[in-house]
Amino acid sequence: MSIRSLGVILLVVGVAALVAVLPVFHPRDWQPWTDAIKEAPGQLVKTKDHTTHVVVKGEGPPAILIHGFMYHSIMWEGTQRDLTHYARTHAMDLYGWGYSSRLDAVNYSYDLYARQVIDLMDSLGIERADLIGQSMGGGTAMVVAARWPQRVRSLILVDPAGLPNPLPLTGRIFGLQGVGEFLVALPGRSVFKKNLQDFWFHDASRVTDEYVDAVIRPFRITGSTRTILNILRTLDFGSLEGEVRTLAGHHIPTLVVWGREDRAVPLPIGEKLHHSLPGSQFFVVDGAGHSPHEEKPEIVHPRLIEFLKSLPAPPAP
Repeated sequence: MSIRSLGVILLVVGVAALVAVLPVFHPRDWQPWTDAIKEAPGQLVKTKDHTTHVVVKGEGPPAILIHGFMYHSIMWEGTQRDLTHYARTHAMDLYGWGYSSRLDAVNYSYDLYARQVIDLMDSLGIERADLIGQSMGGGTAMVVAARWPQRVRSLILVDPAGLPNPLPLTGRIFGLQGVGEFLVALPGRSVFKKNLQDFWFHDASRVTDEYVDAVIRPFRITGSTRTILNILRTLDFGSLEGEVRTLAGHHIPTLVVWGREDRAVPLPIGEKLHHSLPGSQFFVVDGAGHSPHEEKPEIVHPRLIEFLKSLPAPPAP
């Protein structure tokens, strides 16, 4: 028997053992969504048959802020603070994340999330808004703009997913049956912290223990593990070429922001997206990774404000 074959056998046996103990291994303080939402920092809005958590701040034209994979509205804290005089920002939690509803027997998808954005706008009486999305949230924003262009005044896309891009090895490992369940259930913050340092930030020192604790706090809610693994196993992050072509014909003012050191969605994909959207502006942030608005807010936020101020004023309500 070769060493490689022996290694594969040991890996399979190890995974099987992990899966066997998983049902009795509950290191996290799991809690029902109905209990967890009592500590939600924002407001809960009825969106069709579900509930969306949204943090609203500032005054001005309405803007919907859509987080990426592994996150929730917390990723926009600094953005909301700096845009407070230029927009009324609504940082939402997508279903399955943050303090929004956990959905059973549903595959999370761009379609589901795009519909959630429109339902939230309808519930809040927002006819037209600027959409600001990062990563998976950027892909969601593009789907909304492609299908409901009349509801979107502008797009700000921060390292968005959408164009073909292989899932990193870490993502493929987490997607393995049994392995993902075990890794996500591990106690402490180490697994999440390592992922944020490897793929979201160029400067790993920015990912402090306090920051990680704030990001993962809602992952205590029952059903959160299912969301992470469901998306890794069923959602094709790079499946929006058709929507990008449709979006190109709508000529919606668009600012594409990209971290030069992005290891999750590399810069060449951003360049391709920019060239696919005629008239779009492209802003590359040196020394930043997949979340440049958090890593370099002093550079990114003034650019966002400049872009928003350049847009035609919305009609009076």
